[in-house]
Amino acid sequence: PVLLIILLIVVALPLSASAASDAPPAGTPTISPPPGTTGQAATSAIAPPPAGTPKVQPPPGTAEQAAERPTMAPPPAGKPKVEPPPGKSSQASPKPKIAAPPAGKPKVEPPPGKSGQAAPKPMAPPPAGKPKVEPPPGKGVSSEIRRAISASVPYAPYNLGGYALSSTAIDFNWSESGPSVDAYWVYRWNGSYWSYIGSTTATAYNDYGLYANSTYYYTVCADNSAGYNCAATDAAITTTTGVTVPNAPYNLGGYALSSTAIDFNWSESSSNVDGYWVYRWTGSNWSYISSTASTYYNDYGLYSGVTYYYTVCAYNSAGYNCASTSAAVTTTGTTVPNAPYNLGGYAFSYSAVDFYWSESSSNVDGYWVYRWTGSNWSYIASTASTYYNDYGLYYGVTYYYTVCAYNSAGYNCASTSTAITT
Repeated sequence: PVLLIILLIVVALPLSASAASDAPPAGTPTISPPPGTTGQAATSAIAPPPAGTPKVQPPPGTAEQAAERPTMAPPPAGKPKVEPPPGKSSQASPKPKIAAPPAGKPKVEPPPGKSGQAAPKPMAPPPAGKPKVEPPPGKGVSSEIRRAISASVPYAPYNLGGYALSSTAIDFNWSESGPSVDAYWVYRWNGSYWSYIGSTTATAYNDYGLYANSTYYYTVCADNSAGYNCAATDAAITTTTGVTVPNAPYNLGGYALSSTAIDFNWSESSSNVDGYWVYRWTGSNWSYISSTASTYYNDYGLYSGVTYYYTVCAYNSAGYNCASTSAAVTTTGTTVPNAPYNLGGYAFSYSAVDFYWSESSSNVDGYWVYRWTGSNWSYIASTASTYYNDYGLYYGVTYYYTVCAYNSAGYNCASTSTAITT
């Protein structure tokens, strides 16, 4: 037993020394990760980030967001000024909105080359009393010269009268005044003063190129080297009826033949009409468009769904007479849609917005959507809906939108825009 105890003590002493020599160093143990886990090695202590807004990069696949967000200037105040999208130039000119003509009788001018057929205005008679006339150019003798001349000034003509030679000519005559008359100066009243029209050595003067059934006023002066003396009266002479100015057309009306044509018609004014001049209102004046011998006129090449205004004049060789009214006629077909309204929208993500509006009218084929670039309105899409979702935007940026409604007749744009922030 004593030997056994000694043997155990001798064996245990080396083991204890070995165990004591294998103890780990003081402090934090230095270890390596197990096989296959080297990627999970603990990192060293992380320094805190810099003060202020963190500067980050977008995750992979979102490089379009990497650029600095734009600062968008708002569009100018007022109705957005937009252009039709590419390929839609046929719809670029919306149909005209023609303002109605002024109330009252239309003020028209004769067509080119027809000014000679202007209807005469009634002639106001000359003032009562002796006609006040002036010697013709280069005629007449001053009072100083008269006193130096031995010849006597002729007596004033008298017994003025005349008659109509035709519907356009008059024979004006008077009694010889004497003595020693060299010539007679003939005057016709023009409505405001006595106008010299000719001279003659006879006691009659034929006046041509007058209007039918019109009253003209004449007077005359006798002249010689000593001076002149004028009649104390005048004569009123009326041309025969002949061809008279036609009555004005009446009962103006019309109807649409199609979306681009109108039949404008009226009642025959009188039996002595050679033809009619047709006029259409442009929005600022009456424009002559054609002449016709019929009591209607078909006008083509018009816009659909537009109201046009017409009037007409009857004419013949004696003059013309115009209708005291006009007719409004509207073509059939599609009309331009009303403008969209009630524009609005909201952001449904950091890079997309929903832009919407109220339906403008039931005759819309679609809508053109525009986004403000900071300097102009840029067309971005068309849609048949009353909304448009815009994607791929910058976050935290305010975008501006507007919209136009269109159909085959034309287009009409919203008078406002809307601002939406992502």
